Amino acid sequence: MADILKIMNELGVSLLIRNIVYIMLLAGLLYKPLKSFWYDISRSRLNKLKEAYDFTGHDDNTRKFLETSLSEEYFKLTTGLSLGFGYQEKLMELYLKDNAPVAFHHYKRVAEYLKFNSDKTIQPIKIPKLFQIIGYFQEILGFYLLGSSALIFINLSNIIKDNSNKLGSNEILLVTGILVLLLAILLIGFFFILKPYIIYKSSVYVNRQMGYTNFTCFYHRVLTEKVFGFLGRKALFYIPIPLFAFLLIYFFR
Repeated sequence: MADILKIMNELGVSLLIRNIVYIMLLAGLLYKPLKSFWYDISRSRLNKLKEAYDFTGHDDNTRKFLETSLSEEYFKLTTGLSLGFGYQEKLMELYLKDNAPVAFHHYKRVAEYLKFNSDKTIQPIKIPKLFQIIGYFQEILGFYLLGSSALIFINLSNIIKDNSNKLGSNEILLVTGILVLLLAILLIGFFFILKPYIIYKSSVYVNRQMGYTNFTCFYHRVLTEKVFGFLGRKALFYIPIPLFAFLLIYFFR
């Protein structure tokens, strides 16, 4: 691991990319034990609730509370969504409406934007302005990762070409490790670029399932009403994001 990081440093990798590599390596080491730990906690809570629910000495109110808590835990374990009792029923009711034309993963993508009325019906999805701005910068970061990975790959190719006769089995393994890291960074970059658009599309699908045509974000409004014209939309969304990312690569490489 230390050798890979040393070589990436010699390749002129920017500080941001190096920090991302550190985080990726750390996440790779901690992912499995943390996932196992979290799963054990969830199963332990579920088993305790089942044990408490099976006890026959509870009064009606306590038994009702345990029943709703158990339902919430099963729903969370199955869907990954944490919704209170009554709210999950409304979500499933919306999902199953008209034979469930909208896949459930769309609801999961916009779960953090779900708001409910006093009768627990779901309000139209609207992505807050702060999250829209975060999505904008997230896409810039995604293009930054793609461009930086391309530069690193070019530098690595030149180094390999200049030292092709000196490469042994250890060097080949190190180069393979770096290529795997670059691939992972590329995938993260594509994820950052596509995530805001994916959330936007999911919010539109969920709103349509509710029978609403409300704009879910500024991009939705601009795209639907064709504000600023075709060239204006390009100048507002499609050109500045990659351009700003490549400027960051140029000045902070």
